[in-house]
Amino acid sequence: VLGNHDLHLLARAGQGRKPGKWDTLDDVLGAPDRGALVGWLRHRPLLHVEGDHVLVHGGIDPRWTLAAAQARARAAEAKLQGPRWGVAARPGKADPTQRATLAGLCLLRAVAPGGALELGYKGPLSGLPKGHRPWFELSPVARPPRTVWFGHWAALGYLRGPGWCALDSGAVWGRALTAVCVEDGRRVQVPRHPDDAVTFG
Repeated sequence: VLGNHDLHLLARAGQGRKPGKWDTLDDVLGAPDRGALVGWLRHRPLLHVEGDHVLVHGGIDPRWTLAAAQARARAAEAKLQGPRWGVAARPGKADPTQRATLAGLCLLRAVAPGGALELGYKGPLSGLPKGHRPWFELSPVARPPRTVWFGHWAALGYLRGPGWCALDSGAVWGRALTAVCVEDGRRVQVPRHPDDAVTFG
């Protein structure tokens, strides 16, 4: 599924967005098969549902049912596959629905008192600002027998609760890469090799 870094790459490729401080996308954007790579990425889903399993990059806005989240995802994906896909990857104020959909699926970690999405917080659960709660505690989608599988919140590490599983164990920061077998719940973690460089900027 598409996440925030994928959308940043699409915005750079499709609208010439400037590189971010820690941007490492120049090799992809300068690749001889750039068109094929970007085309493939534009056609990935934002939300994937298979049986009782839901896969999303960030979270699911707690105000949405699963049907609403799927409808919003399909509408946003259509824009990413359309002629103005670069703008759809990083929509401005002129497209508040696209912005809200991408935020609610790709950037979400916590929810502020009153229901506003808290998109900037990246720390551990214990450091959430007063009154804030993790999205998965509030979402009607993240409830058994369904399981929502998500990443994006590396400070959580691998963490599992009833109806949800956080998989981002911070591999980019030198920690392990985590995978879980959905059929039996078996977890596999592969540590970063000491020779693998992690560089930013």
